[in-house]
Amino acid sequence: MTTIFSSLDPKFDKLPENAIVELEVMPFLKASKAILPVIDMLGTPFRTLRNDMDGNITKLTRKYELDPALNATFYSMLKAEIASKTTRCKDSAAIALLWLKRALEFQIMFLQQIVDDHKAGVHTDNLHGFCVHAYDATLRPYHTWIVQKLFPVISHMMPWRSSFLKTLAFDKDNMEDEVISQMDTFLVTLSANVNVIKEMYRDLDLDFQDKV
Repeated sequence: MTTIFSSLDPKFDKLPENAIVELEVMPFLKASKAILPVIDMLGTPFRTLRNDMDGNITKLTRKYELDPALNATFYSMLKAEIASKTTRCKDSAAIALLWLKRALEFQIMFLQQIVDDHKAGVHTDNLHGFCVHAYDATLRPYHTWIVQKLFPVISHMMPWRSSFLKTLAFDKDNMEDEVISQMDTFLVTLSANVNVIKEMYRDLDLDFQDKV
């Protein structure tokens, strides 16, 4: 049955054997852009997060287009910036991918709590706590004090669980179990892809801790 997750196109690819050096740029970026509607369904308070993701996808796409052969994989793209000592430049691929990774980590942690809650038979309807927990673990350490104080306030404006899940099912009734099942499957592939990016950043020592 159709939900936002079954309709995503393209979806995140299964990973190659040597994923750290072989993860291709454009399939990952296209799949990342395809999930922006999931952020949209959280409502207006999350428009900034959505726009930041879209902006970083655009930066990385432009970087790829400068030299598609050199920038075919994230590893080669980042290695080229390391060689040219441009990883900390404002529009660098290193910074754009770092923030895209963090936004995806937020999305993974938030949605995973909904899945786990459902499997436990709890069905918590107020998602504010899940949202703040995901924010604290993924984005808060890299935000300035003002943003840190603002986010918990904004997150109170997010939809309730029942409303959010119905929206993910394109407003069809009696779809909660199916939405959760498809969400769970989606998170497995997304998490695997993001974990490769995390490992790549550790290996290349690019996990900058600067706050914005």
